[in-house]
Amino acid sequence: MSEFTKGPWEPVRSLTCGHLRAGHNYNTPEPKKEWTDADMRLIAAAPELYEACEECLHALRTLIVHGELSDGSIDYLEKKLNAALDKADGEQKASGE
Repeated sequence: MSEFTKGPWEPVRSLTCGHLRAGHNYNTPEPKKEWTDADMRLIAAAPELYEACEECLHALRTLIVHGELSDGSIDYLEKKLNAALDKADGEQKASGE
């Protein structure tokens, strides 16, 4: 697993922009001034991670109600989750490669 900055993270909006900060680094003598590469990858992967989590939750609800999932659904969800996690871990190829 990548070395992400430990949470909690807090969204902050100013008059000029929005950004994130790690709550435990705020108001400390030396707050973290820049995000690590791992943090940036995690933020970039957030939409895919969110979507994959939503789809897995839907699949779990289907499993609870109907008692089964198709092998194709399980394979699809596994690929989707792995792709999002790989992106967060920096294992995704850059666009155009």
